Amino acid sequence: NSSNVVPLEGKPLFSIYSLPWGGLNPDNGNPLGFLDGELSENYSAIISTATPESIRFHGSARPTVFGSLRNTLDYKGFSLSFNITFRAGYYFRRSSVDYAALSRGQISHADYGIRWQNPGDELTTQVPSQPTALNTVRQSFYQRSSVLVERGDHIRFQDVRFGYTFSKASNPRFPFLNMEVFTYLNNLGLIWKATDQPIDPDFPIAVPQRTAAIGLRIDF
Repeated sequence: NSSNVVPLEGKPLFSIYSLPWGGLNPDNGNPLGFLDGELSENYSAIISTATPESIRFHGSARPTVFGSLRNTLDYKGFSLSFNITFRAGYYFRRSSVDYAALSRGQISHADYGIRWQNPGDELTTQVPSQPTALNTVRQSFYQRSSVLVERGDHIRFQDVRFGYTFSKASNPRFPFLNMEVFTYLNNLGLIWKATDQPIDPDFPIAVPQRTAAIGLRIDF
């Protein structure tokens, strides 16, 4: 199902599994799966006969390697620090066009614009054609197929802080021991990601807003 909690012995509790993907039918753009080792469009049978041995295990749904690197540079009262974080060794399932939702008049996904429409499109897209009639089982297979699973590995520019400190040590007439004026920027964006999809692996639906702050710190 869509949950990442899969209590399968010998595998991480939070894991990503999928139904093996066989591409698109060049005649009609239908998604293809595997049934008894053969390409098939019998989605009900593909799903109902799936076993832990027949489905594909991608890996952990949570990072298995993660960390951060913070550097601080100081020069004559100026200070600059920045934080770079990384998360690796995990997978996520991205969203795509939902024809069932589209049939109800709901806004779907931008993948609709690159869907299969004519023979030969299967060479340039993996988004199934729009069905002529509602087919929820077809949609269910597509949403759970391996074509929508991506590596989550990425490096993020988390934040940067820049400040200047006025000190009584350098100016005896200064009324405070130290006074620092600083600015802080957070959620600056991705430096690198393993997936080619234009999404943030940790925030596939709504990317957190960048924030900026200006502060004053006084030591008496």
